[in-house]
Amino acid sequence: MKNLFIVLLAAMVFVGCRHEAETSLVEGNIKGLANDTVYIYSIDGSYEQVDTIVAEKGRFSYTTAKDTLTANLLLFADGTEFPLFIGKKEHIKIEGDTAALHRLQVEGGTANADYARYLEALQMPDSIATTTTQITQRFIRQNNTSPVSVYLINRLAQTEDPDFKALKELIKGLAGTLQDDPRIVFLNEWIEREEKLSTGKVAPFFNLKNAKGEKITRNDSFKDKYLVVHFWASWDDSSRVSNAEMRKLHRKYKKTKEVGLLGISLDVDKAQWKDAVEQDTLTWEQGCDFAGMNSEVVNLFALHQLPSYLLISPSGRIVLRNVSPDSIATRIDKDVAADRERERKKKK
Repeated sequence: MKNLFIVLLAAMVFVGCRHEAETSLVEGNIKGLANDTVYIYSIDGSYEQVDTIVAEKGRFSYTTAKDTLTANLLLFADGTEFPLFIGKKEHIKIEGDTAALHRLQVEGGTANADYARYLEALQMPDSIATTTTQITQRFIRQNNTSPVSVYLINRLAQTEDPDFKALKELIKGLAGTLQDDPRIVFLNEWIEREEKLSTGKVAPFFNLKNAKGEKITRNDSFKDKYLVVHFWASWDDSSRVSNAEMRKLHRKYKKTKEVGLLGISLDVDKAQWKDAVEQDTLTWEQGCDFAGMNSEVVNLFALHQLPSYLLISPSGRIVLRNVSPDSIATRIDKDVAADRERERKKKK
């Protein structure tokens, strides 16, 4: 699954300049890493590029120019991400083991020390805060001036079913300087969009073209139908796997007049998109505006991962969102059966 949240965040909060930057040094010694590559990228928009760090026998060294404290992620080959906070003229040392990359020991910088305290809190649940979410929320409330709290709030926002009310309360409790952080500004806007897409709300209006150049809209193309919308892209491996799941849905409902399927792609290359549609045998309606991450549907539907699914009722309201195709099929079967029973009773 391709998580788009960090990509969107970086795109929206990128700050393209530095002033009087000073060099900082990051040194690492991680057992089991051997000769491998580690990636480091910003999660606060302070710089644009992703940097590559080459380790030799588990050791690595990385220098970077910083003019202020920045939040970054270390990305390891197994997909593990670990936050690293780098300030101006800092010397940071990292120790650890590939068997526990999520619990690295970091020396240097107040923010890194804050994150270490958070990791310790996760190991010591009590009668008041026992779940990871409860421990995280308590840490944020007790450390409302720490940049680590901004990172953790964004982590909470990326869960499968985020608690928007709790997120807004946590943001409200942050120190004023952190509330002005571009990540928090973006998150507030994202929460507002997400809330508009909750169950029972009217689905946003969209206007796309299919491979033949014909216009696709919910009202014109799928009127009075349960509509399954599948967001995907030819460049995303998980999306290509999900196309097989959509083929199952298509086989199940292609003769059912109450159900329609629509694929919406975030591709930018028309030829590549059309090839993928053909190769994956996507014979139901497909649309794309070739704007990629700048597509209007990204904002309209607050997309933060690929693939993603949406079920819209015949009345145009959101029934399910960000659930599996199997869950969608179960809900469709239940609702269609209920609709048919109501119609049967009316005709009596």
